[in-house]
Amino acid sequence: MPDGTAAFEKPITDQWIHAELNLPQGELLRKAKVIGRTKDGNGDVIEYSANVIAENMCSQVDENGCNTQILDSIVDYRKDSNAVNKSDTSLRTKSGQQRLRHTTSGWSLLILQKNGEEE
Repeated sequence: MPDGTAAFEKPITDQWIHAELNLPQGELLRKAKVIGRTKDGNGDVIEYSANVIAENMCSQVDENGCNTQILDSIVDYRKDSNAVNKSDTSLRTKSGQQRLRHTTSGWSLLILQKNGEEE
């Protein structure tokens, strides 16, 4: 464009629409979804809500930008017939090396999130 701005540049807040995050509600964190921009009576974007969303989004991702759940505790667990037995926790590679088998197959966990929801 003649004034030097990109033709298809959108505000960062538009990229947050449909994002899911946990937002503080009193002492708890509640699951929330960004559904649009908040505007005042003049049609201007209200920056406070954008700042709250940005702060909470940043606090819920790691250095690689991966979402992290806020785990309070493991409430319960169970395993089924697909769970790996302790005697089968290692395997031998084609080159003959002994390796630890990394798997959670057959295990189910019931977790309590900091927002009070169980999953």
